[in-house]
Amino acid sequence: PDLAASADMDGVDLLPHVGGARDKPPHAALYWQSGLSRAVLKGDWKLWLQAGGESYLFNLASDPNEQRNLVASQRDTVRDLEVLLEQWRQGNAPPKWTMRHKRTYDMCGTPMHLTE
Repeated sequence: PDLAASADMDGVDLLPHVGGARDKPPHAALYWQSGLSRAVLKGDWKLWLQAGGESYLFNLASDPNEQRNLVASQRDTVRDLEVLLEQWRQGNAPPKWTMRHKRTYDMCGTPMHLTE
């Protein structure tokens, strides 16, 4: 069946992108959140903000394996992506549950804090 578009529905029809009919990305930016860690991907840039306060910025075109953290040298890019991430966060509905259990995991030598 063909579903009519709803004004309150958030989404993009990906079918034209899968078939190659569109050459532009379906979204200007992609956002993620897991626990208190958040990330945004826009163009070649990926900003990852960890729950513990650590920040990582990678240029995926020149560093696809995310080996060089550019936070210190690209402050304007970090600030721009932080603004996008906060605007996205403000537009989300609050969670329907609370997080209660804090756990720390080791991810490639970096402590990751997760509250479940």
